[in-house]
Amino acid sequence: MRISVGQENQVLRVISLILIACLTFSCSSSRGSSANITTSQTYLNELETGKTIHQSIISRIPLYQDAELVSYVKEIGKSMLPYVKRQELPYQFYVLDDQRIYATSAPGGYVYITTGMILFVKDEAQLAAVLAHELGELQFPSNDFSYGKKIFQNVVQGASMAAPMFGSIGALVMVGLVGTYAIVNHKPSDEKKVRKADKAALDYMRSAGHDPQGYLNFVQTVQTEGMIRGDEMHDYLESRPVSDKRIFEIEKTFKHLPLEDQSFDVHRENFILKTRALHLN
Repeated sequence: MRISVGQENQVLRVISLILIACLTFSCSSSRGSSANITTSQTYLNELETGKTIHQSIISRIPLYQDAELVSYVKEIGKSMLPYVKRQELPYQFYVLDDQRIYATSAPGGYVYITTGMILFVKDEAQLAAVLAHELGELQFPSNDFSYGKKIFQNVVQGASMAAPMFGSIGALVMVGLVGTYAIVNHKPSDEKKVRKADKAALDYMRSAGHDPQGYLNFVQTVQTEGMIRGDEMHDYLESRPVSDKRIFEIEKTFKHLPLEDQSFDVHRENFILKTRALHLN
């Protein structure tokens, strides 16, 4: 039996509070003994955490199988990698076969976008904008992965049991995919971090030759259609909230981009060609 969005949100909030309380207790009790962990070990722990989450994701949401579209998404994502700060991460891009409008990232360089999000964006520049933001989110790693491996495994197991109630994307919220760093750091994902990712993403797009205007267009469209397409966009807006202040900050950053002597094309025709398999389904 499918529960309503309101009921789902209420249950998720309760479970989130329980998980955060457990994480806070577990991390605080381990903090003293782990104070001297090396940076390299923290990096390895991040990779392990990301792998655990990734395995949970692909076990409940199918990967989209059209090779042309998947290759296209990876190409767009990889075009921005030379400009990210964390060059040590083995970035990977995945297309999830789900109609909901969603994109997120997980520790260790995992970037996910749903077929619903690809259908939502209007052109190649907006597709690049979605991926650029997720790359931006990955530039702010947690220092607490050394405490979190077993905790994350417990969270993943709990999400697996709850998946039939919440549905695939809802269960991913439990896993912590949209707030992975926030849960480990004992604080909610706030708009400040999202805005930092916005700023970085605009620079990635400009540097890689993707029209940064597409970023502003995408965020404005999310704000406009968020209320209309509630169920489809709820989880994305929970993790990437759009406010007037956020849009103002994006506009301010956009105005200061060094765009002299640069010309851009949103490549609408190529986008339609590469995504045609989605429209045939």
